[in-house]
Amino acid sequence: LWVASSSVIHELSTTVAPGGGVASIDLTTGAERWRNVTIGEPIFAGSDLLVASTANQEPSPAAAFSLFAVDANTGEELWRNASTAQAFEAVIGATNDRIAITQPHQVVPGLHRIALLDSHTGSAIWETTTDIRADGAAIEVADLTTLYSSMRTSNGDAQGSIAMRGLGGAWWTATTSETIAQPPVLSGGGLAVVSGARSSFCIGRTVVEPLQASLTVDATTENAN
Repeated sequence: LWVASSSVIHELSTTVAPGGGVASIDLTTGAERWRNVTIGEPIFAGSDLLVASTANQEPSPAAAFSLFAVDANTGEELWRNASTAQAFEAVIGATNDRIAITQPHQVVPGLHRIALLDSHTGSAIWETTTDIRADGAAIEVADLTTLYSSMRTSNGDAQGSIAMRGLGGAWWTATTSETIAQPPVLSGGGLAVVSGARSSFCIGRTVVEPLQASLTVDATTENAN
């Protein structure tokens, strides 16, 4: 169950919706408002929005999936975008107003398209193609987007990676000697508090404005403790 501002969303059984689906129930009356049998694995963004995906029926080279958003209270589809990944893989962070997505590049292996979308329209606030890999994202009020991931080095050692991007387009990146257990907590003083597998630690961060002419990844840290 998921509670929106005026309704409750629940998943439908596979006997009713073999491909997955959800229904909305009015919080006041208990009456069903709407149902959708194309939402297999909904992702809830903010209070009144759910994001999902469906297989694209158009032939190649069209993207394999369509990523779309639905108003949780009315069932109205708000927007639909082409996607190379399903929603549960593509959506790595969401707030009431912003959705961060990552998708494999359609042509170049190892590269990803990362974008920050307007939750209500699906339009890209910014997007880029990069080799940065992201498992999740945290979105600040000031439109600073923090991407994070955990991985293994070629030697098999655990490693975490953090990348931050301001609205103007500059990047700041850092790596840690531990995997990242939870999304970093950002403070106004320029510190990111990172919860590692064994301990918590702080790293300094800075994002420089304005927009750079081309994407560059500044692999520097102010301090590390």
